[in-house]
Amino acid sequence: MRRNRFEQVDDIQDDAITFELSPDGDADKARVHVPQGGDDNLNTSEPIAKIDAFRGAIKLANTLKLPIVVMGDDSAWDKTWGDLFRPI
Repeated sequence: MRRNRFEQVDDIQDDAITFELSPDGDADKARVHVPQGGDDNLNTSEPIAKIDAFRGAIKLANTLKLPIVVMGDDSAWDKTWGDLFRPI
């Protein structure tokens, strides 16, 4: 079975759900940023447990038909979720 791949980014993206690892330096937490259309509007979650934030991001991505990108400390990434990559 093919592993999931997630693009790693440096900034919040306005055309994708941004899964932010280790907000405020907390390696056990994550935050989800969801674009709401024009004018740089975002819905942003509070920092919550990484697994809960990841599950929420996946559910939102499937519902809204948006890609997920990952921002933040890659050492906090759980490799069982898939592979991180940066485009060349």
